[in-house]
Amino acid sequence: MGLSVTCTPTRGPATARTPGGEAERERVAARAAGLAGVPVDAVPAVAPQAAATRHSDAGPWSGGAELAVPGGGFCTSGFGGWRGRTAILITAHHCGASGTYKNGTGAVVGSVSDSNSDLDTAVINLNGSPSGKFYYGAWDNAEGLRRQTIGAGRNNAGDLVCDSGAMSGAHCALKITRTDVSTSVNNVWRSDLDYAVRTDDSTITVAQGDSGGPVVASINGGDEMQARGIISASGGNTVACKWGMNTATGNVTCRDTVAFVPIAPIIDKFGISLA
Repeated sequence: MGLSVTCTPTRGPATARTPGGEAERERVAARAAGLAGVPVDAVPAVAPQAAATRHSDAGPWSGGAELAVPGGGFCTSGFGGWRGRTAILITAHHCGASGTYKNGTGAVVGSVSDSNSDLDTAVINLNGSPSGKFYYGAWDNAEGLRRQTIGAGRNNAGDLVCDSGAMSGAHCALKITRTDVSTSVNNVWRSDLDYAVRTDDSTITVAQGDSGGPVVASINGGDEMQARGIISASGGNTVACKWGMNTATGNVTCRDTVAFVPIAPIIDKFGISLA
């Protein structure tokens, strides 16, 4: 009677479905058979899949996740929290100032209860509760990698921040260049915008569809993050990005500069306590 063991294929081009992966499986089986003294078959292990990801977020709801907007389209969830006793999640006002938001698989996230075009912020009353976390990995990370947000901070020129969008994933080492800028974006007046630019020319900073996503800064260089704002617009130079590698869908524009609404006026305007 033979045995069966699982093996994890080496990362890279060799997988269980390629000649290299098949050879690896046979080596594992031979080694196990030598130890067991009976025939052994090696079966590729199935990588664990997270219950919630950017595309399929679920309660308790997190930031940085895909939102199907009320009027059709693709945006990103920002920070979660509480408005009195009501659980809320924020995103960009221009994504949709009324109606029901859903996740990438069609599950209801909640409906807009308030919004402000000047701060480009919409408040969604949640169908559930906020997690106090945001998605931190690549746009297609299957493990549902998230990080905790603790408190909120003010932005200063020279600060390094990260942003996180469902379209293009997380990007760090973004340097704040300007704060408290008032300007017109797509013929809509926006106040208190802050700007951050990439410091690594090999990366992108933001893509269409990342709007509403969180902007954060590391606390003492660790994994815990402080809320700094939500993505409002892109700026600077257009940079090359590839569907399936840099972004979740095709036909989007990527840029090297992100414009974001600082978190402090959002908290003050709507009376929000971050989760």
